[in-house]
Amino acid sequence: MRTTNRPVTALALTLAAAPLALAACSSGGSNPSSAGSGHSGGVAVAKAPVALCNELNGVLSDGPDPGDDPVGYALSQILPLQQQVHSSDTAVMTTVTQLIAADQALYNSSGADKSAAATIKKDYTAINKACPEVAP
Repeated sequence: MRTTNRPVTALALTLAAAPLALAACSSGGSNPSSAGSGHSGGVAVAKAPVALCNELNGVLSDGPDPGDDPVGYALSQILPLQQQVHSSDTAVMTTVTQLIAADQALYNSSGADKSAAATIKKDYTAINKACPEVAP
């Protein structure tokens, strides 16, 4: 159990920094539509490049429904996310890396790792801010 908890703990700490990374990238983005998009607090989330959103959509649209089979869905995402999704958008790729780690933790625990499940939910929310309606 110790080896499973260490990555999840590290993942949780890394996850805490993800919203800051997403917000920081929005200030210098080349997409003018992302600025001032109505988010409270005046911080807009940067939109990811279309090519990256298309890659994420291609991977995340495959596999079982995450609500029906969270462990099977996690398993179906781990390798495709690692092998097929590449981008220089560090904010989104950090979130994808966290999602991969959380998916692996959920799969390794046969669905018992509640922290991994919560992390996956948060990562999907962050991905959907960068690429609307891509993540389940």
